[in-house]
Amino acid sequence: MMNRVIEILRTVDRRGIDKVVQYILESNFSTARCNTHHTYRGGLVDHSIEVYNLMIERRGDIPLESVVICALFHDLGKSYKRGFSTATNHCLRSIEILDRCGFQLTAEERSAILNHHKISKYYSSKLHTCLSNSDMTSTGAWKISHSKQSKSSIKRTANYLLYLFSKL
Repeated sequence: MMNRVIEILRTVDRRGIDKVVQYILESNFSTARCNTHHTYRGGLVDHSIEVYNLMIERRGDIPLESVVICALFHDLGKSYKRGFSTATNHCLRSIEILDRCGFQLTAEERSAILNHHKISKYYSSKLHTCLSNSDMTSTGAWKISHSKQSKSSIKRTANYLLYLFSKL
């Protein structure tokens, strides 16, 4: 999976991308776990690829490069490299890491990454909505597939998630 991440990132043509790739290779990105979903070794990479695949399916007219950046960097702050970031919130850490690498984000990408856990019909861009929905789908799908719930409970949860997404 890590090779796939690097392959996708090599399509990005922005100043600082080489330093971000270097950070990813030197940090624990490939072995990091997510805290409440994808909690196994390498879960961060799997989650990032899932979000990327979901965003590709849903992207519409969103620029491909913005999809790549938001999908693969939205949880970058869950990785660690000694002395690289001081922020405690993983969204802020993601932005701090990208800034320290000299990576140029658009205002829309920066906002989407910083706010990917929040959905609001009043300020969400297409990119932000696509990232948030894809992130929630990835985390929700993981929770459902790794739970000990009954089939009927899983079906109710899935139907509820579909209902929520249809309202956005």
